[in-house]
Amino acid sequence: MFGKLAAVLLVCVLCGSGPAYSQTLHVISVADSNDGPIGAGTAANSKALQNYATLVATLTKLSLSFTSVSGDKFNCTEILKSVADLQAKPNDVIIFYYSGHGFAPESDPSRPGMAATSQFPWFYCNPPDSRPNLEAISRELKAKGARLVITVADTCNVILPVAETPLAAKGVIEERIRAMFLNYKGSILITSSKRGQYSWYYPSGGIFTAKFFQLLRDPPDIDHSKLWDAILENAREKIMVSSPGQQPIIQQPEIPIPELVFSR
Repeated sequence: MFGKLAAVLLVCVLCGSGPAYSQTLHVISVADSNDGPIGAGTAANSKALQNYATLVATLTKLSLSFTSVSGDKFNCTEILKSVADLQAKPNDVIIFYYSGHGFAPESDPSRPGMAATSQFPWFYCNPPDSRPNLEAISRELKAKGARLVITVADTCNVILPVAETPLAAKGVIEERIRAMFLNYKGSILITSSKRGQYSWYYPSGGIFTAKFFQLLRDPPDIDHSKLWDAILENAREKIMVSSPGQQPIIQQPEIPIPELVFSR
């Protein structure tokens, strides 16, 4: 049960041009890196996130503010505090990425006896009575007022090693990434597996995270106004998890229709 991993993406997109949107990229990376089975994988996820955030900051000229909640700091209190303490301006971008165990309880951990209403996972951290819910985190971050808010939780996912696409001579791709983070406004919510399903990890990270960042780093060659739609359509595809001597296991990401507006 504790191996369930979910990913949520909430986007409150940034639009405009020039210095008006050259603000701050706030990144909160939460990784249960001390966990025995998946610690190495969560640390790999966090490193992938940091590398991608650095790329985005370079291409968009956004100042990068990176907060890590991992190792001995990994607990419910620190996770909630990192979210509560974040201060954003209207043209800022927020990325929250959780890598660790998650679960789908029958009752809400914060309200004993009350049925769990969210289809998105709770984080498996201590203390038990304050375990965050991914959907609740996304709502709190959206309320910060930033134009682009991305909230992701990858819990218990298997990563298949995927070579990163070289960035040399990729001016067109770089322009697409800039458009993704500067020309949209709205929100996106993603979980790496449907309620009742497991997500999977290799020591090098989660399979959903590997696939998702590959999509983010190499967006499709289409009209800029359809970039996020195309990325999310690919991210929705079923993940087949193979294990020696066993039937493949299906992991199905759940991604509601995003609320996005392309500004230019």
